[in-house]
Amino acid sequence: MCYIESMQDTLDLLFKILSALSALCVAAASIGFYFGAFRSLQKAVGIIENKINGKEGNLGIAERLAALEEGVKRDRAHSGYAETASPLKLTEKGFKALVESGGIDYLNIHKDSLIQQIKQRNPKTAYDVQELCNSLITDKKNENDFIPMKNYAYNQGVPLEDVIITLTIYLRDIALKELGFDQ
Repeated sequence: MCYIESMQDTLDLLFKILSALSALCVAAASIGFYFGAFRSLQKAVGIIENKINGKEGNLGIAERLAALEEGVKRDRAHSGYAETASPLKLTEKGFKALVESGGIDYLNIHKDSLIQQIKQRNPKTAYDVQELCNSLITDKKNENDFIPMKNYAYNQGVPLEDVIITLTIYLRDIALKELGFDQ
């Protein structure tokens, strides 16, 4: 009887070991399946990231979107006030807006100070001068002297940036002459 009980215990133990091994095999197979699925997902995410960031030799989605936004912003800023040719030039409508908004009066009052600020930043190109003009004028938009231009933009239903571009171009032309870029 002792021998049979011992054999029964051995069989029970062997059955438990086999059950545990089969459970481990099933778990290993499941882990392998999910690991493979994870790797496939990781690869797909990498492909999407490359397309977004433009790592496949093309502009990425982010760069395309930025270029599109910049183009829309530029076109909106020029809405009839400036010719889009290079360099930017005021149209009749733009010059009229510059005068009616009080922008030309503003520039006549602040011209010397603005030109001095441009000189201090030592622009290297005519484009640098244009960008400095835009930056300086944009920085002044919250000052009291700028209220007439803001009122004009509001009353005309145009973005303030449209009025600012007229001041930018007019100041740029003056600054280019004074800095010797027009030769």
